Amino acid sequence: MKKSITILIIALCLWNCSDSQKAEVLSNHIQILTSENDSLKAIINEVNEKYVFDSIGVRIIPSYKNVPKLNSINRNEIVFIGYNANGNSRVMFNGQDKTDTKFIDTLKMENGAFILERKLTKDYNSFNGKVETENKYGKIFGTMVSIATLAE
Repeated sequence: MKKSITILIIALCLWNCSDSQKAEVLSNHIQILTSENDSLKAIINEVNEKYVFDSIGVRIIPSYKNVPKLNSINRNEIVFIGYNANGNSRVMFNGQDKTDTKFIDTLKMENGAFILERKLTKDYNSFNGKVETENKYGKIFGTMVSIATLAE
């Protein structure tokens, strides 16, 4: 009888030790996961404070002052452009000399660029529009733009 009680006590001790070891392992694992979760939350908070783009493009814009002569200086602007190819970027324009926010045109994207083509019908032509882009993550970006052109 004493033998069976001793075996039972030893078994209970081993079982309790095993449970406490498992609890300690689980507690350590929970601490690691909590730390990882906090790190991911910090990353998400940082991303949500930035503009997030699907793609980036480069534009090289030659200066209107460039002349094709030997030994002349050739000047170009190199521009990095971020854009979203998921259809959530928009460029909208209204009619000529209109300043209201009723946009008659939403331009289509071609290779990451929105092309505005307007017939110049006056000596001074101005076009107003809005540029917007948004993504699943990050901030929404939008700004008003104006383009003015003289014609002779």
